[in-house]
Amino acid sequence: MRKKTVLFYYKKNDLNNSRLGIAVSKKFGKAVRRNSFKRQVREVFRKSTFKNSSFDILVVSNNRYFKRDIVMTDEQIKNLRDNLSSAFIEITKSE
Repeated sequence: MRKKTVLFYYKKNDLNNSRLGIAVSKKFGKAVRRNSFKRQVREVFRKSTFKNSSFDILVVSNNRYFKRDIVMTDEQIKNLRDNLSSAFIEITKSE
């Protein structure tokens, strides 16, 4: 599944909980920026009900969407959270 900011790969698993993987290329930016992206993804995952589903999910960043600033802007963070939340809901409905 593709959103504007991220690409999702997901697969049903045999566990009672979901697992999250995050892939961020070095082209995305320096370590501070990559870690900030990963923290945002983990936070949305932690707050969602998706973690109680039985999916393995891989979130891959879309390097072209984000500007080359060191820190993501508030608008970019809001868009990322919205996209992640809607994707988790769509994946859960596809069970």
